Amino acid sequence: MRDSFTAGERFSTLVATDVQLSAQIERITGITNRDLKSGGVPLTEAIAQFRSFVGGLPVLCHNAGFDQAFLERAFKKLGQTYDLRICDTLELFRCTWPELPKHGLRDLCRDLSIGCAASHRALDDCGALLELIRRATEKSGGRVGTANA
Repeated sequence: MRDSFTAGERFSTLVATDVQLSAQIERITGITNRDLKSGGVPLTEAIAQFRSFVGGLPVLCHNAGFDQAFLERAFKKLGQTYDLRICDTLELFRCTWPELPKHGLRDLCRDLSIGCAASHRALDDCGALLELIRRATEKSGGRVGTANA
């Protein structure tokens, strides 16, 4: 049987901005103001690339409200309709591991001994999320997303 949770194509970009990142954000993400100036693309280009990458597929997020708020603001700023389908894995993991006290991404990775980068970078978080989905699928006997999961 083919592993349906194999990492495939990846998308990552930085967005150029005139807003200065705080020292705290630089420390948490490892992204610097210099990175945004030298490697960032305009928001219109970043959103167009993201839409092209996602296509009509749902976007998986953990604790989706946080990520969704950023995306909604970006779409609104560009005058675009926010029409992404978001699937939040938070409730899935709460049901899969009810014995764990916290279900944040870093908490789950720590408690389940999953390597998770200290930075809050999207590709690192996606890799950790993919491994959590694999483990949830294994634990549920492949019934993830069903009433029996």
